[in-house]
Amino acid sequence: MPTAGSPGRDTAAGPAGAAVPRVAMRAVSKHFHGVVALDRVSFEVRTGEVHALVGENGAGKSTLIKILTGVYRPDAGDILLDGKRVVFASPHAAQAAGIATIYQEVNLVPTLSAAENIFLGREPRARIGIIDWPRMRRDAEARLRHYGIAADVSVPVAELGLASQQMIAVARALSLGGSVIVMDEPTSALTHREVDQLMAMTDQIRRDGVSVIYISHRLDELYRIADRITVLRDGRHVLTAATADLARADLVAAMLGRELAHVTLQRRRQPAADEARPALQVSGLRREPRVRAADVTIRAGDILGLAGLQGSGRTELMRLIFGADARDAGTVEVGGARRPPRSPAEALAAGLAYLPEDRKADGIIPDLSLRENMTLVVLPTLTRFGIVARGREREIVARFIARLGIRAASPDIRVRDLSGGNQQKVLLARLLCSEPSFLMLDDPMRGIDVGAKAEIERLIVELADGGLGVLVASSELQEVLSLADRVAVIRDGRIVGELARGEATFDTVAAMIAADPPAAAAGTE
Repeated sequence: MPTAGSPGRDTAAGPAGAAVPRVAMRAVSKHFHGVVALDRVSFEVRTGEVHALVGENGAGKSTLIKILTGVYRPDAGDILLDGKRVVFASPHAAQAAGIATIYQEVNLVPTLSAAENIFLGREPRARIGIIDWPRMRRDAEARLRHYGIAADVSVPVAELGLASQQMIAVARALSLGGSVIVMDEPTSALTHREVDQLMAMTDQIRRDGVSVIYISHRLDELYRIADRITVLRDGRHVLTAATADLARADLVAAMLGRELAHVTLQRRRQPAADEARPALQVSGLRREPRVRAADVTIRAGDILGLAGLQGSGRTELMRLIFGADARDAGTVEVGGARRPPRSPAEALAAGLAYLPEDRKADGIIPDLSLRENMTLVVLPTLTRFGIVARGREREIVARFIARLGIRAASPDIRVRDLSGGNQQKVLLARLLCSEPSFLMLDDPMRGIDVGAKAEIERLIVELADGGLGVLVASSELQEVLSLADRVAVIRDGRIVGELARGEATFDTVAAMIAADPPAAAAGTE
């Protein structure tokens, strides 16, 4: 099989029988409540091919796969399987046609053995009708051995490692007659040795003539295993190319949007000398396997941009700093205090505020009002003997509505009825109510319109000019380049470099994201 860092084989001519693609999706479109998720996307997978499907958040990958696997019905377009038009009314129908999906969360019965999971509902029977256990174990062992998997097929799968569980799930799908396997971020929680095992299995699946759709943000894996790569961005097809013909830098540019190369940087004042103290200092922060090594120093009044592809560890690093996830190692100092926050409550008390990436899942409380959402963090300071000081609360809400330009008919309107940009402003106001000394903003402009983006950018610059330290991550490289005084590049859970404002261009950042990893780092677990 290809070695780490080398391109997969070029199947431009296609394997035998590839004149008719195994899967072909033609001009597929999908809308959700008026929002375009897919815009006439075409995508095809050849027989016996590993085809990588990549793109940043919101690119449309998940929607495309859910249409292929029967979760969604397309608004327009066709799906062809071995040249014949198909319509899948459910995931079960897609599975019956030979299309199976292996997710990060393995869909096995944890209390059953590997053999029982592989043959669940199809157990071999002896003449008298009882399960032929010896035969089932032998057949399960033979199937796993074919893919290079050495696992005890008689113990509950819950006792096996995640890599073994994923490979058992793939073996089960293939035993059901699967001809197309979708692997969705299969290595996100695996060690390097386990990744090697999964790569070997994937290569064997390809040799068996099964088609694989491989979704991952890890460039090393794509260039190790994929025959071709398709890039989606903003619900549109950007390119499809043989991996051997696609330079890493070109792939990154396609994912991020090459047209963002020439951006006009805002001019910011230089932090004063008394702001030279670190507002946040992170040393050796680690939580395997998503964050492997992180050192970050940010001064008061400084904006550090965190650039990296989705899955690079951006969000995981912020959650570790905020104390939302436990750390394996490393220290976090906020404002010079040496005791790292061990929980979000301690982080808030230390002056650290965090805006999460997914405002709907982790931010707003949709059925509460704008007022209630905004003052949630400071509610204890507004309450005495269980009674909220409504006058002070109204004063705070009015001040931040004016300061952030929040457009709402009333402070008592449900926050779910606001636009995405105004919801994001409410969350920023919630952070500012706590009077933090440091802000962490994870994709703060995600899913909002251009006007709201510009307003939030101006607010972030204003806050930094007022002395706050800011760490901002974004899936849009333009946002990082336009906001940051410095740009730190994160790849595979490691900070791989830092660039000053004048050095940080689309090309330099993309080159650092796309660079081959050092041999020593690639081989560690």
